[in-house]
Amino acid sequence: MSNGLRKYQINREIYSLKQNHTPVNEYCTPLRCIIVEELESMSQLPTINIIIDEINVFLEAMHQQ
Repeated sequence: MSNGLRKYQINREIYSLKQNHTPVNEYCTPLRCIIVEELESMSQLPTINIIIDEINVFLEAMHQQ
């Protein structure tokens, strides 16, 4: 399943959650799990394993700013 499709499904789950008459902590826990664990894990940047010249130039430019 693609990340785009999974993000769409997660957003549908978030918007379908209803508090009804449950305590706030019972309502927010599933919402927090969805957002923190799943959605953020899909938004992580890839790890850089090999430092090439272009990365060094970029990092040096960032450091100078």
